[in-house]
Amino acid sequence: MIKFIRGLNALTKHVIYLHGFASSPKSIKAQQTAAFFKQQGLEKFLSIPDLTLSPKAAIEHIEQLIEQIGIDHVAGFIGSSLGGYYAHFLAERHQKPAALINPAIRPFDLLQDHVGQIDQYHGQGKSLFKAQYLDELLALRCQVSTPERYLVLLQTGDETLDYRQAFGHFQATSMYRGLGGNHSFEHFEDFLPIIYRFLLG
Repeated sequence: MIKFIRGLNALTKHVIYLHGFASSPKSIKAQQTAAFFKQQGLEKFLSIPDLTLSPKAAIEHIEQLIEQIGIDHVAGFIGSSLGGYYAHFLAERHQKPAALINPAIRPFDLLQDHVGQIDQYHGQGKSLFKAQYLDELLALRCQVSTPERYLVLLQTGDETLDYRQAFGHFQATSMYRGLGGNHSFEHFEDFLPIIYRFLLG
């Protein structure tokens, strides 16, 4: 990828990337995001926290990170799948922009069948997804108060989430709906310059 950002060495705005369910900072999109920031010489302005399965604990962890950075120095959020659900909640709470990639809209319904021991991705082994986590997810549900705050990237071939839920929920936002693709979002790296410009406004 060609370096396209000039004169931003003094940048003080931080981007926080939030991965999906049972995933980790080792996910493909997280690593592509990290590579993009490194190519721009801005790797120190990207954080990719490792999120626990407990939504309440995950949000508390992110809030601690925000406190360390300073909310005035946070540009916004990138969230994938369940991370998109979290990013939506945090964007509303902190009035920051967010780029959402195939975001979950009703994870408290979708994950009911996952209660119990689950296999986590990227060699993390098995973990317990508790029934109480569904209530924790429900407590984070929110509506879109400011459509201009969001950039939503969807692919209709998402095999995990029904893209129509996000399409309806974020209807008035800036949105890309690509035909085909999958839940991982094909060619995500090509959208990173657009996401970056959106978050930095």
